[in-house]
Amino acid sequence: MKQKIEQRQIQKLVLTQTLKQSIELLQYSQLELQEKLEEEAKDNPFLTIKKKKEFIPLGLFDRYVDYEATERKHKAIENIAAKTQSLYSHLLDQVEYCDLTEKEKEAAKILITCLDRNGFLTQDPEKLLKPFHFSPEEILKIRKKIAGLDPVGCCALDYLESLKFQLEYKDDIPESKDAIFLLDHFKKELEDQNFEEIKRKTDFDDLKLKKILSLIRTLNPFPGRQYSNEEIVYIEPDVYVFVEEIEENGTKDYKIEVVLNDKTLQNIEFNKEYIKQVQQEKQLSKQELEELKKKYYNAKILIQAIQQRNETLLKVVQSIAKFQKEFFVSGKNLVPLKLKDVADDVGVHESTISRITRNKYVHTKWGIFELKYFFRRGLKRISQETKITTEKVKELIREIIEKEDKTIPLKDQEITNILIKKGIKIARRTVSKYRKELGIPSVDERIIKQ
Repeated sequence: MKQKIEQRQIQKLVLTQTLKQSIELLQYSQLELQEKLEEEAKDNPFLTIKKKKEFIPLGLFDRYVDYEATERKHKAIENIAAKTQSLYSHLLDQVEYCDLTEKEKEAAKILITCLDRNGFLTQDPEKLLKPFHFSPEEILKIRKKIAGLDPVGCCALDYLESLKFQLEYKDDIPESKDAIFLLDHFKKELEDQNFEEIKRKTDFDDLKLKKILSLIRTLNPFPGRQYSNEEIVYIEPDVYVFVEEIEENGTKDYKIEVVLNDKTLQNIEFNKEYIKQVQQEKQLSKQELEELKKKYYNAKILIQAIQQRNETLLKVVQSIAKFQKEFFVSGKNLVPLKLKDVADDVGVHESTISRITRNKYVHTKWGIFELKYFFRRGLKRISQETKITTEKVKELIREIIEKEDKTIPLKDQEITNILIKKGIKIARRTVSKYRKELGIPSVDERIIKQ
């Protein structure tokens, strides 16, 4: 056998580290992405997770600081009378009865979906409600309305604001204003329990200060926890879709705006100057410098991959909103939609749409939906090129049966014939299947019921 050397030109797809990272992050939900960042930040000094500075007047709230004890207490309460509502649903039920306009109620519902288990906002309310064009004062008014619901003090930005909200709803108590004054101006002294310093800088005597501190101790710095249940899985929307009614040339129309939940990027800091900071403190070996450069490169790639994920997600939801505009406006009438339709519209591969819509949720005025929900198969119409969704067909079947002569119920074949006359190409066995899925009895069972 003769051996020889020859050159051949071949095409081969090589996935760079950046591309691999981008593909991996596409399918991450908001919570999974946050966990991924926190894990990466543990080993990479160039990444820092920004934590909210939390203020708890230690000593004043000893009964709340012991988290495990609080959880044990809650479990004991649950054994006596289990709660049937989460904090989320409990607040949403009450919003309907608030003295707010319909627009303000819609904004309030969005804020409630962004509360953590303590009842605190996880995002900037002004940025979140930007499509509503509210002033900061109007947004604060809505937050205070929520704070006045049960449990009192929710929708605050932090512990301190929650305590102040609670005190504002205790304005019938003489010490409430003084308590707010202390929280505003003597946080450090309260935390250190330096009450002598407070008395020195104010005109409060022992009795007055004791009454104020007693009032503060009645407050709950974690108002949402009484509705906390570790087994409940809270869904955090990845995107928000807002619908605004507009008028153009005398014609009413609707403008749809898609807002990304980008709190993950807001919570991460990329410390580019870390190497310089370390070099100022000590002389780095060649190996140490190479290791740091590698971590710098990895951190940079991760940030870029998250940005790419967010940009793709935004474009995909904008495309879905365009195709399913009627649903976002009215809450019904989804049209048939395939992954390929959105892929062609956005200009990416179908597999990218499949990944980016996995485990992602969108907040609408009609509720929170998984992105996969908006992709619907359709049945062909006989005389038109358009399709009709299976949900719409089921709705028609239900309407036909509801209007039937109850003494002579319609057979599945008769229902099929009616649908065919309406221009819907459908088989009898499909009608039978959809009827069963709707929980509607067969014709014989409907006769017996009569």
